[in-house]
Amino acid sequence: MAEIVGIYDGGVIVDRHKKKVGVVIFKIVTNESAPEVMIGHCHPNYRDSIIKNLKRLAWQKPEIQK
Repeated sequence: MAEIVGIYDGGVIVDRHKKKVGVVIFKIVTNESAPEVMIGHCHPNYRDSIIKNLKRLAWQKPEIQK
């Protein structure tokens, strides 16, 4: 089971197609392993609102099935 530990702002970069994109960084932990970093790209103008709205979510852990 994966758990999101943090959501961070990675700023704005220029991608390989020479377009500006916003960077959203997710830090995810699966089971007992070390945290894994996943990077998402979005439209630069929406980056701040995406991060704010994701931080407002209440993450629910699924019930353990026996």
